[in-house]
Amino acid sequence: MDALGIAKATFAGLSMGGATALGLVERRPERFERIIVADSPCQSTPQSSQQWEERIAVARKQGIEALIEPTVARWFPPETVAKNPPYLDKIRAMMRATPVDGFIGCAAALAAHDYASAVAMVKCPTLFIVGEKDGATPAAMAKLHEKLAGSRFVTLPGAGHISNMDRAGEFNQALRDFLN
Repeated sequence: MDALGIAKATFAGLSMGGATALGLVERRPERFERIIVADSPCQSTPQSSQQWEERIAVARKQGIEALIEPTVARWFPPETVAKNPPYLDKIRAMMRATPVDGFIGCAAALAAHDYASAVAMVKCPTLFIVGEKDGATPAAMAKLHEKLAGSRFVTLPGAGHISNMDRAGEFNQALRDFLN
């Protein structure tokens, strides 16, 4: 933002980007008009930390390709995977293009982060949006919403972890409603 001369912005992030949004506004609140946190519990748990460590081990031993189909199955509901919409191929291509070291760095960060514990200190308008079928994330994000007075919370029926692709129309409408 400094390099581009942007003094204040709205920041939206999904998954790791959602945690980034919350972390940024907690550290530099004066820089953000509002934030959107999508499909992110914004906090590691002992179970999620172990899962990330296991994925790091797979990436080191077998490469990114070994993670692709398990990730698709985790990110999207079974009915979406069965229909195999074209955006799943885009996701697979994105993963294939990810350097192993880049994946390992991101996974290590996700294995040890906590922006949820300070969520109540956020002062700017905040939208929490999550896919209904994103595992434990909807419950975790509902808790974030409960802790942050004045925030908005939207659950997208039938959507998984990449809710902006699973329910693009509803996701975009939630963003428009929040931004307007």
